[in-house]
Amino acid sequence: MAINKVNQGQTADIQSARLKQAEGQTKAQQAQSQQTTAPQTTAKLAQDAVSITPQAAGLDKMQKNMSSEAPFDKDKVDSLKKAIAAGQYKVDPDKLADKLLDFEDTLFGN
Repeated sequence: MAINKVNQGQTADIQSARLKQAEGQTKAQQAQSQQTTAPQTTAKLAQDAVSITPQAAGLDKMQKNMSSEAPFDKDKVDSLKKAIAAGQYKVDPDKLADKLLDFEDTLFGN
């Protein structure tokens, strides 16, 4: 049994015309959308601003100071490791608390 392809060329032409029409509408919609959003985008950019808090500025200063120093004292770390391993290292809780408070004062500027 054979199937005859009737109007094959006409169907392809109609589909092609419909696709071109749809593409034209899509491009027109995109252009219109770009025209309406462009002025709004420019206006929004003009209103944007950035401000740095004093805490952030302090952190930046601290980071710059720390980056110029050596990362750690290797000899001191080795001696602390040995003291901990030997059970000779004692923690002074009052001294530790004072150091933590000093650090917070430096960090937050209180």
